[in-house]
Amino acid sequence: MIVQATYQLGRAQLAVGHLENARRTWQDFLASDVGKVDGGALLAEAAYRLAHTYSVPAPGSIGDLELGVAAHESFLKAYPKSELAPQASLEIAQSYSHHGRYEQAVERLQALLKEVDAEAKQIPLARNLLGQALASQKKFVEAVAAWREFLDKHPSDPNWSNVQRVVIDTEYAMAEAQRLEKNYWKRTTTQRELCG
Repeated sequence: MIVQATYQLGRAQLAVGHLENARRTWQDFLASDVGKVDGGALLAEAAYRLAHTYSVPAPGSIGDLELGVAAHESFLKAYPKSELAPQASLEIAQSYSHHGRYEQAVERLQALLKEVDAEAKQIPLARNLLGQALASQKKFVEAVAAWREFLDKHPSDPNWSNVQRVVIDTEYAMAEAQRLEKNYWKRTTTQRELCG
C-alpha cells in the first residue's frame, strides 16, 4: 500500500509539473528499504520515470540533458531486461537530437536497432529519427538509406507518407547541391545501354 502510494505520488507530481518534488519522491522511494523489499515492478518504473523529471526526451538545458541521460543509463544498467528499456534508449537518442548532439543520437539509435526485437514499437520511430539525425549532419546518402529502410519495413506506419516526402525532398536537395557544384551527372555504360 505504501509502495503504491509513494509511486503514484511521484506520478501525480510529475503530471502537474512539480519535477523536483517528483524526483525527490522517486529517489527516496528507490533508496528506501520498503521500496527495495516490496517495490517489485514499481521500482523499475520509478527508475525509468526519474529521467522524465529532467524533461527527457526534450530536456530544456544541457544540465537536464546530462542528468536525464544519466538517469536513463542507470535504469538500463539496473533493469536491462525491462520492457521499458527500448523506450529509455529511444528517449536518450531523442534527448541528444533535441540538443543537436546528432552523433550521439546516431550511435544510440544504431545500437537500439541492433539490440531490440524488430517488432518493438520503438523501431519505426528509431529508424525515422536515425534518418533525421544523419540528415542534420549532412550525411544525406546515409539518411536516405535509413528512411528507405523505414519505408520498406513499416508501410502501415502513420508517418510513412511524411517520410516518403522527406526522402524525395532530400534527393532533390542532393541533386541541387551537385548542380550548384557543377558536378553534372555522367551516364554510365549500363545507363547508356538502358537508354539506348
